[in-house]
Amino acid sequence: MQRLLNEYRLVVLWSIIILLIATPIYIAYDLLFRQPQKVEAQHEEYVVKGSYEFASNQCWRCHGNNGEGGIGLPLNKTEDIVARDDKNPFILKTITHGRYGTQMPVWGKEDGGPLDIEQIKALREFIRDGTHWGQYFDIAPVTKEGKIDLNGKKWKETVNYLADHNLLPPCADNDIACKGKLVFNGPCQVCHNITAVTKVGPGLAGIWQKASLPNGKPVNEANVSEWITKGSATYKTEGAPFMPAYGTQVAPEQITQLIAYLKTLAK
Repeated sequence: MQRLLNEYRLVVLWSIIILLIATPIYIAYDLLFRQPQKVEAQHEEYVVKGSYEFASNQCWRCHGNNGEGGIGLPLNKTEDIVARDDKNPFILKTITHGRYGTQMPVWGKEDGGPLDIEQIKALREFIRDGTHWGQYFDIAPVTKEGKIDLNGKKWKETVNYLADHNLLPPCADNDIACKGKLVFNGPCQVCHNITAVTKVGPGLAGIWQKASLPNGKPVNEANVSEWITKGSATYKTEGAPFMPAYGTQVAPEQITQLIAYLKTLAK
């Protein structure tokens, strides 16, 4: 009996010794190898989800498909934004609560917006990562028939989000003005009405019947194309709102389509 008791004590003693040795080794392994992998995996997951939130909530309307800015501030200055956000988590605050006195709306559910905290964290990680501007990972792809596309989960161009999800009304191949309306309903409608009423920028009703553009140049296709492409960076108009340059967001053929649509806007 005493022999069995001694053997039992020996087993317990060695078990404790092994446990004391193995525990710090496991902790060190977990901290040095497994935790970084978990953090990286969560980062990648957030970037993927955040890219979809950026596209599906149409953040690109104000911030640009490539985060270059427009109505909203540029977001693709990654190093500057990360350094600022490390000091003060302003990205979460701005998305959640909006920015009073600007066109940045409330997005957080706690303030009445549509996004929960996980969605906002994903958006923040996508912005801070800065490696997928102009792209979104299509988490919820659909076919042209509106069915779930099981093979469509992949990186796609942000500029095509509306078309990818059948959110654009159909236009005939030869209806350039119809296609121009679709272009207008992207970034242009954020600042411009198709009536004579001023929004952020001037109303565009009857623009083709006017003598000149806000930059003073005559209204013609070349000058309107330049106005859209370069914005107001090349001229100064006292008291006039800033017109962003859309040359990086709108392709030349889309400008042609947009001009065709503007010509249809009567006074």
